[in-house]
Amino acid sequence: MNRKEYALLNARGIKMKRVIISGGNFVNKGAEAMLYVTANECFTRFDGCICSVQLAEGFFEIRSLEDLNRLANSSVKKMQSSGKMKKLIAMLEEYKRADLMLDISGYELCSKLGNYPTLRYLFKIALCKWTKTEAALMPQSFGPFSYDGKIKYIIRLLIRKYLKYPLVCFAREKKSAEDLKKIAPKANVQISSDLVLQNSRIFEAAKDFFQESNIKIKNESVGLVVNRRLYEQYGHDRILSKYIVIVNTILEKKKNVYLLCHATDDLNICNEIKKEFKNEHRVVILNEVLSCFAFESLVQNFDYIVAARYHSIVHSYKECIPCVALGWAVKYQELLGLMGQSKYVLDVGDVSDIVIIETLERMDKNHKVEEETIRQNLNKVQKENCFDELERRLRKKK
Repeated sequence: MNRKEYALLNARGIKMKRVIISGGNFVNKGAEAMLYVTANECFTRFDGCICSVQLAEGFFEIRSLEDLNRLANSSVKKMQSSGKMKKLIAMLEEYKRADLMLDISGYELCSKLGNYPTLRYLFKIALCKWTKTEAALMPQSFGPFSYDGKIKYIIRLLIRKYLKYPLVCFAREKKSAEDLKKIAPKANVQISSDLVLQNSRIFEAAKDFFQESNIKIKNESVGLVVNRRLYEQYGHDRILSKYIVIVNTILEKKKNVYLLCHATDDLNICNEIKKEFKNEHRVVILNEVLSCFAFESLVQNFDYIVAARYHSIVHSYKECIPCVALGWAVKYQELLGLMGQSKYVLDVGDVSDIVIIETLERMDKNHKVEEETIRQNLNKVQKENCFDELERRLRKKK
């Protein structure tokens, strides 16, 4: 019996002694939430499991959620080795030691980010295949695959070759699943909703170290979560003007507006919006990036959220707080459709100010009713758990 075979045996039928969690980070609160959920599921399901968190700075070994929390709050996250070759060797050694690699990238295997992120993504899977480390791609968005230049043929060939290796490729959206199946027909694709949305037990698991924010939210308040990628997609001036329309519309409803960040690189956008309303005390900027737990706890205090970050919507829905989504990607449309909220998706770069105002007015009038709709759909979603399916597939490999 070799090491890989031995690692699959325990009282439950599965044993994973060392699991790499790749694709998460602490910059984006959605990526952070996926890290916590995935680590907790590993510690719960694989007795004595050690998780190796793969960040841009290197690999960090954790044995508990408390370890992950300390890593999240650490100001120094650096590899001991330096230089590209040493980092590559360190990565190779880490993958050799691991029994399983779980990728939790939210949106990386696609052409929108250019060629390099896709090649980097595929390298991890190729490394798993070479070291005979099991791999699974946890719920995420895939595609489009419209690469540029002559290298596009090589990239498509590599996707077709390596995407058939993972035990399962969980696609968050039907469109993602269809696109991936077209380019990689032999990939084990399965549709599964977002793993953070599915998970109902992470708060309980994190209660020993999680401290709620002491921020006080006034009654009759709405949160606005911005996203710098809207600037990249549609241009600064166009999107800033839309944010101003949104804030003015909410103020006209006699409500307070709280400017929230769900990623550290969005802080400057909140400051920019506040400057447009510097004399308006009802526009309040929360000039800090809360942990994923603190954000989800805080969001309960709002009537509804206007959100341009995917996982800020997920966190809101987990607390049955309605959202107006500012998103251009299919993932926003399918997420809101899943929760019976399709009428509240706005492609904010292309939509008219009148449609924005009408949508906000509809939400302001109906947010109490929408809470119950979300609650009913959330109950259905949380009957599913992608980690249960992962376990079934690992058991078949015994």
